[in-house]
Amino acid sequence: MPALDIRLSKPLLPWLFAALAGTAAALVLYVVDQAEHLRYEQSVRTETLEELSQLRADIESRLNAELQLFAGMVAHITLHPSITVKEIQQLSDTLMENKTLVRSLGVSKQFTIFHVHPIEGNEAALGLNYLANDSQREPVLRAVGTRQAVLAGPIELVQGGQALIGRLPVFTKPKDDRSEGDFWGLVSIVIDLDKLYQEIGFDSNKLGIKVAIQGRDGLGQFGDIFYGDTTIFEDNADYLDLSLPGGRWRIAAQPTQQLLSSIPNSSQIVHSLGGIIVLLITAAAFFLTRQLQHQKAIIEVQKQHRAEIWHTATHDRLTGLPNRQLFNEELVHFIALAQRQENKLAVLFLDLDNFKEINDAFSHRVGDLYLQDFSSRLANITRETEIVARLGGDEFAIVAMDMVTIDEAIALAERITELALQEISIENNALNTGVSIGIAVYPEDGDTPETLVQHADLAMYGAKNSALGSYAFFEQRMNQEVQERKQLVDDMRRGMDNNEFNLVYQPIIDIERSEVIGLEALARWNQPQRGMVSPAVFIPAAETSGLILPFGEWSTMQAAKDIAEKLQCQQSGISVSLNLSPIQLHRGDPKALVDRVLKLTDIDPHQLDIEITESAILEDVARATKIVTELRLRGVSVTIDDFGTGYSSLSHLQQLPVTRIKIDTSFVQKIGIDEQSEAIVKAMLFLANTLKIRVTAEGVETAEQLQFLKEFGCCEIQGYYFSKPLTVEKACEFVGNFSLANVIGD
Repeated sequence: MPALDIRLSKPLLPWLFAALAGTAAALVLYVVDQAEHLRYEQSVRTETLEELSQLRADIESRLNAELQLFAGMVAHITLHPSITVKEIQQLSDTLMENKTLVRSLGVSKQFTIFHVHPIEGNEAALGLNYLANDSQREPVLRAVGTRQAVLAGPIELVQGGQALIGRLPVFTKPKDDRSEGDFWGLVSIVIDLDKLYQEIGFDSNKLGIKVAIQGRDGLGQFGDIFYGDTTIFEDNADYLDLSLPGGRWRIAAQPTQQLLSSIPNSSQIVHSLGGIIVLLITAAAFFLTRQLQHQKAIIEVQKQHRAEIWHTATHDRLTGLPNRQLFNEELVHFIALAQRQENKLAVLFLDLDNFKEINDAFSHRVGDLYLQDFSSRLANITRETEIVARLGGDEFAIVAMDMVTIDEAIALAERITELALQEISIENNALNTGVSIGIAVYPEDGDTPETLVQHADLAMYGAKNSALGSYAFFEQRMNQEVQERKQLVDDMRRGMDNNEFNLVYQPIIDIERSEVIGLEALARWNQPQRGMVSPAVFIPAAETSGLILPFGEWSTMQAAKDIAEKLQCQQSGISVSLNLSPIQLHRGDPKALVDRVLKLTDIDPHQLDIEITESAILEDVARATKIVTELRLRGVSVTIDDFGTGYSSLSHLQQLPVTRIKIDTSFVQKIGIDEQSEAIVKAMLFLANTLKIRVTAEGVETAEQLQFLKEFGCCEIQGYYFSKPLTVEKACEFVGNFSLANVIGD
């Protein structure tokens, strides 16, 4: 049989190549189309997850901020388990003044509610026992059992809308390290969920995704869907888990048509070019390679997006430094590393001094620019083994690793101090701040992140209150001092409620007129357990705690009442001097206080003399001048107290419309002993007499001091030479019976 000779004729060859080319082009076109479709889907998913991640971060941040705010009440009750209903009401008023998501709060002793805020509309909650309520028993017991805050709900409110119920258990402070505190009760807050949705922007037209949330009562994927369309979870949606106190939610999202239309889709272009690609096999290979490269680029972009999301969650947005969360995580690793290598590490807690003045004087925008510049310079002076973080506001923290001696921590603190004192120019303003630094060293001062940060914070306050330098190491006594300060402030609050404070009066004598011209009101405290407490102890505590404002109002009002009811009967022209603290001068409203006192007591303004220390005036001369001027316009006298201790008031005497100055006791006591002090007294008397300003010398105890002051023109005398501080009754008697001849004759 002859061999079969199969040959393709030339006319068939073009068809064959056309078919082959068409097949190859179709395959290439299919690959390109699938790659474009995959790119489009991945772009859509990336955009969806990015918006979903931002929503999750906003919800977690907002809810944790609300719980953290009221955790302060829990901490206060923990330290003061015998807190009164009145004190709880004051705490509630303060917390609810903030524009928060919290609609109301309740406080229970054990499981029975005894306080609600606001009371209007919530009266029925008083006396409610959580254990007797089926719907509230489980989350309450879960919060108590875990000793952690639990967020339950959402629930439907009778007045409309949805709310979350936060249960914050309160335990008393443990008696020692081996025991746990006793269960005291609960702080419960009602969080307006609809307001949360609104603030985060769930209903915003700019949101490119449709959202649904699952996990009522923190049950995550096992809980009910309580927000959004339930079909979102059924349609292969993207989702993320959201952590909450005591549980979690699952939040799912699908892109909206608006988001889909904003992402370019090249499929139509690929189809339009299909006819040309049929004849260009080589071009098909080129397009395939191009798509593969494009796929790789998409993966890189996704990796970059994940890195950006992580960076946003762990870094401060203003400065770019690690935030508190990342700082605590890194500190755990650093402690573990130091433990393995048997090395020391130091935690430095930084607080910028007087930063608030930059915000107040130049605006918060300038303050933000200063923080950015300071953060950049702070990062530049640290080593690679040190982590710098911004904890919030003007507070920073640094972890220094691989320390051989504490001298390395000292050197770092000194570099930071020098850095903070350097002036920088922001919008043509030369700015700088001081810095207070607290240092805690591992393992001596603690072996956990919480302990080291807490002890560094305590040491920072020690540095802030110290005149020796800008940094301080933690000492165990600081814990004791903090507790003692808190107890002293608590005793003062109770003392004010229980009328334990009273005023005594020390006479001021005009030796030329031979009469009592004034009385200085001085506070005294007879505490039942402590006995007589020195003003040198309780006045600084009142100033640092803010109690000086209500305490100052009480003392001013009481002195005015004594003038109106008891002192006027002796001598209508007598005045009473009252000390105004620096806190009252610069943070309070002295004008409004004086107006209230004059209105309520109806005394003559000339009988009221306000004493302001020279150092308080020098803190802000412009503000002090304005306040002194307004007080003088009301007819009230103003005295500069402790004159001569500020070293710079002399230049301001002409601008300050004060009535008189008081020469500080420290100079008077050295008369007859120290010639330099005598020279200073002479200079002050000469200047005051030249400017026609009255002068009072306080602390006069001897005839020699009296004779010196009289010889150089000081006629107003105050001190034990004439009288110690007296009760108001004794002061009235002293005024009525005073005779200069009898005193000097003695």
